Amino acid sequence: MLKLLSSFKEKKLSKKHSTSGKVAEHLAAEFLERNGLTVIDRNFHSRYGEIDIICKEGEVVVFVEVKFRKNHTRGKAVESITPSKLSKILLTAQYWIKRHKHEHSPVRFDAVTFDKIIDETSLNWLKAII
Repeated sequence: MLKLLSSFKEKKLSKKHSTSGKVAEHLAAEFLERNGLTVIDRNFHSRYGEIDIICKEGEVVVFVEVKFRKNHTRGKAVESITPSKLSKILLTAQYWIKRHKHEHSPVRFDAVTFDKIIDETSLNWLKAII
């Protein structure tokens, strides 16, 4: 019974996490569009991982990782973009590029992070993180 309850807690927490993640991604996409980028794909999944937002800025394809941290007990949002996460983003981006025939397009990898609250006052746009 205890195992069942802890399993229920984990699912409940992941759903809450998912909701705040979606809110952060939505606000990030709106912000990027207001700043001249065009969102062309969202939540692209492959066997390698997921890319939250894919945009174009002129001819440049921009892959954007969105991170939110409610508190700093495990570090700031930007600190959660680990080398392992970057590797998954790169592999997923390579797959997206090939699948969508953008082999000759210049690319950039950005991050949009939020710390403590999800609003534009806590939004940080980090360009060219790789």
